[in-house]
Amino acid sequence: MCKHYDQQDFLRKFYALGRWDLEHRNTAEETLMMAITSLLKEPEGSCFSWALKIVQERYAILQSHGAEKYWGELAIVNEVVRRTEEGVAKTSQSVLRREPYALRARARPSPPTNNEPATRRRRVNAEESDGLYFDGLPCSLMTAIKTYGAKQDMNTPKSIYKKCISLNNVVDITDRSNDSQLQDIVGADKTLSSVIIDKLSCNSRLSTTQCDEMTKIVKKLEETKKCKRSLVHIYKYLANSKGSKAMIARLYCHVIELYAYDTLVFTRGITEKLSECSFIVKIWGPLIEKTMMGTEILIQWGDTIPSTFKAVDAQVKPRKLDLRLMCMATEIDADVGVGEFSRSVKHPKYLLDKAKMVVSNKAQLNVMVKLLKPSDDDVTKIILPMVQVMGMIIAKYRLQLCAMFLRYLTGLDAELSTLRIVTNGVYVIEKVTSCTLTSDVTKLSDSMASVIELLTTLKMLALDAKHQLESFTKRQSIMQSFTADNINTSTNRSTTAWIRDLWEVVLDEEMQ
Repeated sequence: MCKHYDQQDFLRKFYALGRWDLEHRNTAEETLMMAITSLLKEPEGSCFSWALKIVQERYAILQSHGAEKYWGELAIVNEVVRRTEEGVAKTSQSVLRREPYALRARARPSPPTNNEPATRRRRVNAEESDGLYFDGLPCSLMTAIKTYGAKQDMNTPKSIYKKCISLNNVVDITDRSNDSQLQDIVGADKTLSSVIIDKLSCNSRLSTTQCDEMTKIVKKLEETKKCKRSLVHIYKYLANSKGSKAMIARLYCHVIELYAYDTLVFTRGITEKLSECSFIVKIWGPLIEKTMMGTEILIQWGDTIPSTFKAVDAQVKPRKLDLRLMCMATEIDADVGVGEFSRSVKHPKYLLDKAKMVVSNKAQLNVMVKLLKPSDDDVTKIILPMVQVMGMIIAKYRLQLCAMFLRYLTGLDAELSTLRIVTNGVYVIEKVTSCTLTSDVTKLSDSMASVIELLTTLKMLALDAKHQLESFTKRQSIMQSFTADNINTSTNRSTTAWIRDLWEVVLDEEMQ
């Protein structure tokens, strides 16, 4: 680097010598910054003044025309290679799958077996090319799921939920109950169910952001039960803290202020009278707003319809959502997360709200894939969060969902799940974490730890989706600037073939 630093194409030679691929651009830039930093340690060196100038310009060289030209050319080469490999693979598969005409089975359509009225019946094409085959299933996983969904009736909220997700090519691997979607398909074979879940699970990482100082203050509060005295210590800590520590301190401060000055929120008998909006305005709204500050993600509250529904099939009814996390950093209007709130933990309400969020996130995934056309690897990295908050119940309640069984709900429950595309025509729901905001101040430390984990993980997932969106749009603009015919257009059918149209299933509000 010292030998060629003053040459015009220095940066190109540096990147070429490191043999970094496009996806490792950040690593290449960090390596260059480290090298320049090391040169600053030698004031008498020939490269010192040059390195100092680079730092004073805040590494503007990394965004120079030469740098963008190098990465743009590399993107074009990678795209040509990828399309060539895909064409060879598709040709090979079509040759291997070809059968003599005499051996081809003539499929006859079977009469509909579900109990849905004929006026609302829509033909289901159950045959899928997802390529997920398991011992014990006579066909691919998604073919079995869509066949199962077509036969589901509409008698109960659970059957409506299972029909909705099945016909929309969605697999719910979080539901482990005896009448879950997967359990109905595999029957009594617990091993097969576990194999399918392991195959589809991505084990989303959890945020580990916590604040030891806040934990100590709350531990002391649990002993003394003096909320106002604890707030004095939190205010002092907030005055000298910043970054993630300050954000967590603000979350603790809001909750403890409720305990100190608005105890009616946690008072038995009054809590049941609070409306859904009261829970949002008093408790969860401020918590989510404080968590998402500075992210360039707009928090949209109150029964709004995502713009993605304007671009989908007119047969699909637009769904109003309580919470939308809107990415404002790109020209593409996109939601990087959704949420639903309920004043009580009721089984029907939980299922139908979840179905609504799944349909909305699927619509968003479809639009992002259609517009940006990411590669096979990139499309699986787009993960959209769904947060579901349920009101306070001071009673014993039986739930048959997501490993939540007979338990006492003495606080505000929340659950964080995700929706993503794992392969051709397969969308997966996966639970990430859950929390309970307790009404008992003596149990606040453990409760707040789970709340902080859920909120910071929601922020992390939304930011990951935002960064993916920014990366795709930036890459697309680079491709457009280096080729006249825009090779990453609708002619590329690699991942756009992975998505499936939305399927309308009536979600009866009266059943909630």
